[in-house]
Amino acid sequence: MLSKYGSYGLVLYVHSLLRWVVVAMGVAATARAWSGRLGGKPWTGTDGAFGRAFVVAMDVQFLVGLVLYGVLSPAVAGALSNMAVAMQSRGMRFWLIEHPLSALVAVVLAHIGFLKAKRGGAAAHRDTSIFFTLALLILLAAIPWPIFSYGRALWPTW
Repeated sequence: MLSKYGSYGLVLYVHSLLRWVVVAMGVAATARAWSGRLGGKPWTGTDGAFGRAFVVAMDVQFLVGLVLYGVLSPAVAGALSNMAVAMQSRGMRFWLIEHPLSALVAVVLAHIGFLKAKRGGAAAHRDTSIFFTLALLILLAAIPWPIFSYGRALWPTW
């Protein structure tokens, strides 16, 4: 059954739930990277699996976000029709520019870190610790925390 908001509501609900999967995978992958780096451990298949899970979760989240942004969001569609007015609003600027751009940068950083780690060697943990940490910090900054006027609830409601 769809919410009163139809497909937009359903996809927004999924996007809101997936953020916690991405955060959890990011924290886990970043923690493993730092543990390996600080402990001088070799890169293992388990490290790669955590990194891959983080990158895949981010990719899925980004694709769901693109569907919201480009197809389903009535707020984005309305704001795009009058960008001058939309840019004067902190909330609309967040949703139109800051949120998607931050997500894109975080996805790119996570991919770079994972690709560098695939080479293995002593630098794998160093590279992933740097790139995953940056991706995770940007990701956390891009979340619409409820303390902001444009924020959303921590746990989505149907």
